[in-house]
Amino acid sequence: MTHMPERDGHSGQPSMHDSPGDRPAREGTGSGHTGSSGHRASGHAGSGHTGSELAAAGPARGTVVLAGIADVLCILIFVFVGRRSHQEASALIGLATTAWPFLAGLAIAWAATRVWRGPLRLWPTAVLLWFLTVAIGLGLRLLSGQGASGAFPLVAAAFLALVLIGWRLIARLALRRRT
Repeated sequence: MTHMPERDGHSGQPSMHDSPGDRPAREGTGSGHTGSSGHRASGHAGSGHTGSELAAAGPARGTVVLAGIADVLCILIFVFVGRRSHQEASALIGLATTAWPFLAGLAIAWAATRVWRGPLRLWPTAVLLWFLTVAIGLGLRLLSGQGASGAFPLVAAAFLALVLIGWRLIARLALRRRT
């Protein structure tokens, strides 16, 4: 079944404040939300939950976990591509040494922007996530003696903008086409 967007209680129209990353992802049949108890709350009479309560609950846990995995993969791809373009060895220790400042920056940015509240939201969530990840990652590189000279900060900012914001844009477009 196809998920229908939450409706405005007055006009029956989709809520203007909803976006795919802000609603709970509907797993299974697409018409309800499974809570931590494992019971399904459909938002219908007798369920004890209204549609607005479900929307206020935020995105499904699976959506948040997938967003976290996607963000980490974005950082790892950035590091892998960068090391390969400079003919640096792809040994695990080299990848970890290069990745940790940006992974730490990503973790701090996730906490600062509370990405879990709307993992697909572009503004301000994805933009701030990108900005903080780059700024903190570059700062930690400098503090750890790895350096950030030449075009590296611009390349890092551009690549991470493309992937951290880009995958969310693609996901939102794909979800919009499904509804």
